[in-house]
Amino acid sequence: TFLDLFPTYINFPTNDMAAWLVYDFRTEAPKVIIHKWAYNGLGDVSSRVLETIENFQIADSQIRGMLAELASTPGASVGSVACNWLKANVKYWPSWVPLGTKCSEGWGMVNAALEFVGSRPEAETCARCKPGTFSKKITDLAGDTHVCLPCAVGQIQPN
Repeated sequence: TFLDLFPTYINFPTNDMAAWLVYDFRTEAPKVIIHKWAYNGLGDVSSRVLETIENFQIADSQIRGMLAELASTPGASVGSVACNWLKANVKYWPSWVPLGTKCSEGWGMVNAALEFVGSRPEAETCARCKPGTFSKKITDLAGDTHVCLPCAVGQIQPN
């Protein structure tokens, strides 16, 4: 890997965008945000997975550590290195994962038997609301979530 080249940071003066616009690159490059890409409909399929991706943050030093492990461990795979990182860094990643009972619009809380329930203490996870029901937003001490309630006779939910 490129880590064998022992890369180091070079610190330039803070970016001067006016200078860059006239091709004077003696200051640091503009900040680059590394974007996380996902399937456009992921929120409809699994809002919890989408929120986990949105919450994902990892330091450059941690990435370098994983790359070094991958390069220096015979037979290591990307999956095994990532798994090792997850096991060793439990203090970082649990905050990325939303509560199992944080249900998005169109979904509602269910218990272990997958029966729709009206409060978090009864709930285990979320499920898509069934035909004839609608998703209502509620707020409790843990934050926002949704419950599935029966539709009024003659009414429909647009989504």
